Amino acid sequence: MRLDLKWLKMHPHESELFTIHKNLDSQLSKTLHLRLLEAIDLELQVENTGKEYVASGRVQTSVRLICGRCLKDFTYFIDIPVLFDIVEGTDPSGEAVVFQGEWVDVSPRIA
Repeated sequence: MRLDLKWLKMHPHESELFTIHKNLDSQLSKTLHLRLLEAIDLELQVENTGKEYVASGRVQTSVRLICGRCLKDFTYFIDIPVLFDIVEGTDPSGEAVVFQGEWVDVSPRIA
C-alpha cells in the first residue's frame, strides 16, 4: 500500500488523510491461513511534523476463521488501530518506515 506524500512534503505542520480500499492477494490469504470476506480498508492520517511524518489510523476487514474446538466457520471483524513514524532517508533506530522521493510503501506496518 503506497502513499503519495508529494503535497505533504511541501506543507510542514499540515496533515493529509489517505483512504485505501484494497483486495488482499490470494497467496497472502493462504499464507495467513484465513479467508478474507471483504477488502482491507485503511484510513490513515499522516502529519508532517517538520522533521518526520506521523501516521495514525485504522485497518478494518472481516475474515472467516475455523473454530479450533468445534471446527465450525465463523466470521471475525478486524478493527486495528495503527500508529507509526515515517522518515525520509534513513532511520538509525530501525523503527520507522523509511522512504525516498514522494512515495512511501506502508505495507510492512499494515499487513
